[in-house]
Amino acid sequence: MIVGNIATWMYMPFLPLYLGSLGASAEQVGIFYTVQVAASLASRIVGGWISDHMGRLAAVWMGSIPGWLALVGFLLAPTWEWLMVVVLVRQMGVSLVAPSFRAYIAENAPEGSLSRTFGLVEGLFLICNIIGPLLGGVLIERVGYQAMFAVATIIFTIALLIRRWLARRANERVQLGALRVASLGADLRNVLGMLAVGGLLFWLFVTDGLMDAALQLQNTFAALYMRDVLSIGETEFGVLMSAFSVVAALSMVPAGMLADRYGERWSIALGAGSGALLWLVITQTNSLPLAMACFCALGAGRALVEPAFSALVSRAVPRESLEMTWGVFLTAFGLVAIPAPYVGGLLYDYSSPQATFYLVAGLAVATIPLVLARLHAPEPGPQLAAATSSTD
Repeated sequence: MIVGNIATWMYMPFLPLYLGSLGASAEQVGIFYTVQVAASLASRIVGGWISDHMGRLAAVWMGSIPGWLALVGFLLAPTWEWLMVVVLVRQMGVSLVAPSFRAYIAENAPEGSLSRTFGLVEGLFLICNIIGPLLGGVLIERVGYQAMFAVATIIFTIALLIRRWLARRANERVQLGALRVASLGADLRNVLGMLAVGGLLFWLFVTDGLMDAALQLQNTFAALYMRDVLSIGETEFGVLMSAFSVVAALSMVPAGMLADRYGERWSIALGAGSGALLWLVITQTNSLPLAMACFCALGAGRALVEPAFSALVSRAVPRESLEMTWGVFLTAFGLVAIPAPYVGGLLYDYSSPQATFYLVAGLAVATIPLVLARLHAPEPGPQLAAATSSTD
C-alpha cells in the first residue's frame, strides 16, 4: 500500500496546479473535483460489496489496475477536460482499494485498542504522504509534469506487482462469477436499515458528510491558495505537504490513545475545532512562516479525527457488513460534497481566495455540536467483538 500511495501522492497535491497548467480556471478546477466526488458516489458502495464477497487483498489488487490506467491517462491527457474522463477510471480503483484498507485494519485490530490501531497503521501509512509530495514537487519544478507522471507510473507498476503477489499469497482470487446482484441488494438493504434506525450509524453518516465537504474544499484549493496568495512554488508546497504529513504521522498514535481513553467524540470535536481555527489564522495572517506553521499543524487535527472516526464506524456494525458500510461511508461525502468543490471555485474566482476557506472553517465548526451530542460509542457486545477480533 505504501509503495502505490507514494506514486499517488507524487501528483495528488499538485493536481489543481496541473489543471491550471492545462488552462483550467479555479471554477473549472472546482468542476473537475465535483466530477471526482460524483464518481466516488457512484462506485464505492459497489466496490465495498465486491470486497466483502471476494476478499480484501484481492479487491486491492483488482482496484490497482484502474489506478495504473489513470496514471497513464494523466500522463497523456492533452487538455484538462480529458482529465475528467481519467478521474472516472481512477475512482473505479479507489472504490475497491480505500474501503478494503479500513476493513482489513478493523478485522485485525486487538480488542479494546481499535482507535490506537487505526492511529498506528494510518501513521505508518502517512510515509507515502511524506515522500510523495517531496519527490513530486522536485520533479515538477526540475523536469515538468509529464516526467513526474512517468516516474509515478513506474513506481505504481511496482506496487501493482506487489499487490498481486500478496493476493496470491493469501489465496484470494478475483472470481467475479461468485458475485450476485441479489446479494448486493440484500447487503445494501442491511446497511441502509441500520442507518434508518437513526442511531449512532446515522449520525456518523451525517457528520462524515459535513467533514468530507470541508476536506474536499481543502484538498482542492490549498495548493492554489498557497501559490496565488503566499507565492509558494511546487517544491516549497511539496515540502509543506510533507511537513503536514510528518505532524499527522507523529500525532496518530497519541491521538488514537486519547480517543481510546476519553472517547472518540471528544477527539473528533477537538480535531474539527482546531482545524477551523487554523484555517482562519492562515487566511488572516500576512506572515508566511505563521501560515506555513498553521498548515503543518492541520496534520495534528487530521490525526485527532481519522482514527477516532474509523474506530466508531467499525464498532457500530457487524463484521459481515463492514466493507459495505465503509463503501457507504466513503460515499457519504458525495451527498454533501458533490457541489462543494464547484461552490468553492465560485467563491475563489468571484469573491476571494479567503472566502473558500471561511466555508471550510464553517463546515468544521458545524460538526462540533453534532459530534458531542450524538456520537456516543456503543457498549461492547457481540457485534463489537466480531468487528474487532483478530483473524490471525
